[in-house]
Amino acid sequence: MATTEHLSAEAAVATPLRRRHVARRLVGGMVVVLLAALAGWLLVGLRPHLDSGSLTGTDEAAVREAGSVTGESTGHVWWLDTGDGSYWTVVRNDGRAPVTLRGDGLDIALRQEVSFATIVRAYAEFGSPTASITLQPGEEAQVLVHLEVCGEYAAGPGSSTAIEGVDVEATTWGLTRKVHLDTGGTYGFFSKTVARLPRSADCPATS
Repeated sequence: MATTEHLSAEAAVATPLRRRHVARRLVGGMVVVLLAALAGWLLVGLRPHLDSGSLTGTDEAAVREAGSVTGESTGHVWWLDTGDGSYWTVVRNDGRAPVTLRGDGLDIALRQEVSFATIVRAYAEFGSPTASITLQPGEEAQVLVHLEVCGEYAAGPGSSTAIEGVDVEATTWGLTRKVHLDTGGTYGFFSKTVARLPRSADCPATS
């Protein structure tokens, strides 16, 4: 009888211990799962996989440098003796999660406004420009850039100002980061005959 009571007491003590051990294992497993999910969220959210497409274009006033502008063939694109111009490229979401894009253009002496449009037919037809766009995995969009001279460039004929690529804000799973897109060249303004690059009429009014 004493032996039975002794075993029953040991069993009574062992049962809560086993339960606590199982509970610890469950909690530990949940922590591992949560940490893995957090790591995946950060990895995907902070590293949007965007690729600049091979399609690019400029407005009719643009002049691609091929010896007729500066005498050098560098592949730069210029707007001569003017203060505004437009160009575009294509961006593709190569990742596995949706990405929302917004413009993050310059707003200094050289102003850059960025918008986006869906692609209806490559090189031929696009949707209406919008301030932001969401790309599902594998989807592409047109990135439109309106470049404007809003500062003073008065160095005389031969002076220029230009930028390379375009910056956008990419948001995935609630995380936003800046991404620099290659636009296939350098774009800017060149004073060929004027002493001062004219200010674009679209620039914000100055006080």
